[in-house]
Amino acid sequence: MRLVFFLCTFFFANSLFADKLFNGVENINHEVRSISNIDILDRLEVEDVNLEFDYFEEKCTNLRQLIFGGNLEDIGYDIVSIGNGEFYLTGTTRSYSTNGTLDFIVVKINQNKDILWAKKLGGNNDEYIRNAQLGTDGSLLISGLSMSFNANAGDMIAISISASGNVNWSRVFGVNSRFPDAANATYQLKNGDYIISGDFDENGEVCDPVIMYLDKNLQIKWAKRFHSKTGEDGFGVVEVGEYLYFANDVEWLTGGHTYGLVIVKMNTLTGEYLESNSYVSSGQGIFHPYIVKDNVSGYWIWGHFVNVRSPGGTYSEMNPVVVKLDENFNVVRSYKLVTPTRLNNNFTGFHIDGKGGFFITGSETSSNGNGFIFHSNAQGELKIKKKVKSTQRSFVNGVTVYDNRAVFLGSIANGTSGQDLYVADIDLTTNEAIGCSLEEASGVMEAPVFNKSTFSYTVRDITLTNKTHNLNPTDVNLKVTELCRIDTCISTPVIKPKLEVPDTVCVNEIFDLKHDANSKYAQWQFCNQERLLSLITATNNYNSNNPILTGKTVYYN
Repeated sequence: MRLVFFLCTFFFANSLFADKLFNGVENINHEVRSISNIDILDRLEVEDVNLEFDYFEEKCTNLRQLIFGGNLEDIGYDIVSIGNGEFYLTGTTRSYSTNGTLDFIVVKINQNKDILWAKKLGGNNDEYIRNAQLGTDGSLLISGLSMSFNANAGDMIAISISASGNVNWSRVFGVNSRFPDAANATYQLKNGDYIISGDFDENGEVCDPVIMYLDKNLQIKWAKRFHSKTGEDGFGVVEVGEYLYFANDVEWLTGGHTYGLVIVKMNTLTGEYLESNSYVSSGQGIFHPYIVKDNVSGYWIWGHFVNVRSPGGTYSEMNPVVVKLDENFNVVRSYKLVTPTRLNNNFTGFHIDGKGGFFITGSETSSNGNGFIFHSNAQGELKIKKKVKSTQRSFVNGVTVYDNRAVFLGSIANGTSGQDLYVADIDLTTNEAIGCSLEEASGVMEAPVFNKSTFSYTVRDITLTNKTHNLNPTDVNLKVTELCRIDTCISTPVIKPKLEVPDTVCVNEIFDLKHDANSKYAQWQFCNQERLLSLITATNNYNSNNPILTGKTVYYN
């Protein structure tokens, strides 16, 4: 008796069991017939084995919507997935500040949104966050503006925080100007060094983009300033081989356009300016652009459209916008989110979904406006359209994706003239979201046309101050309120084979396998009509790139 037939026959004999695991018996029958027809079984060394279902193991996950905070202003701006089911929530807090100013706040939570630790960091004046992301060494990198260490309008600040919540380093950069300088992103390079981008206003007229290279000793290796006609801002950076691509916005790029996107190519190690190209649409220009590499090919740009110089135009009249670029930085497709009321408060959350689409967030600008989250596929079809259900002010500023759920962060009015950090998620297998604080929204995607042209910058070296300052990291005991939750529990079989000889099994879904005490843990995998995917071994020499091994190994083809 071949083991494949033994296992599948067992499922036919227990339809309830089959329904729970595979959503019907017919699919199993199809899989078995297909494998038998292509004669894979005859090429495998399979013998009888003692195999039986031991018990059901229940795995539970939940959707929760929570608020964290005190009685004053606590706002979440960016959320970062660590990749293991844990997340960093970053924002600003006034509730937990010792002197009533705005401090940075960082909260680490697990997949169930239990708080692992919470810290507030700041000086004797206000701190403003602009961006947060994960470093290549696993640290959390925060960028923004600090008013605590400059008696004037503020300096660029970059902070590295360890997984346990300790400050690895913090640096403040500036030109001793009486006007604000802001860090908009901090990126860790593959070699462990850092790139910091931002903008500064030296004489109170217009901003210029600035980008610097910081080595592992936190010393500035080079720093560059870019200038063209009027105002520009420096935001996203991506590392590609030996080059950097630096995304800027340029004010009044062409007549009738308030802002346009410019991407600068630079040598990473030397800071040499190599070339730049502008991207201008027929309607509005991109403001505050960030850039990220796609998981398959090309790049994504996101920000928001703004046209201040149009009749009646203001910075509050924005639309989230996304542009997909190919490997040569040519426009493949563009997406402009159009909603009944204009969105954006200068923060556009974005995350690719790994399937050619993306999530994007925005917030209405009115005093009682709401925060929104949308999911678009590659064709611009909106698959998820949600907004925070509240009669008071709410924001959605950041979004990330992990394990078939989109987790987003913002804030919601707390009823005491303040805001609380707000975190919630959507199950992407069902597009299910909890109804207590989310409801359906309206919106469509348009596809504005972008024209790419060469662009010329004036680039020169810039000397920046580079100082360490104590941010007084302090543990925070956050008040937590659970708005609602949905628990989902899935029963899966746990199997105990005695792997004394090579064995194989065909199954239709991934589920856990536990060996006896002398064998190592493995997992049974999906098998279809072209390939039998079952790789189980009691030895430690298993290599998925070389499955035909000797010893107590299961073969596949």
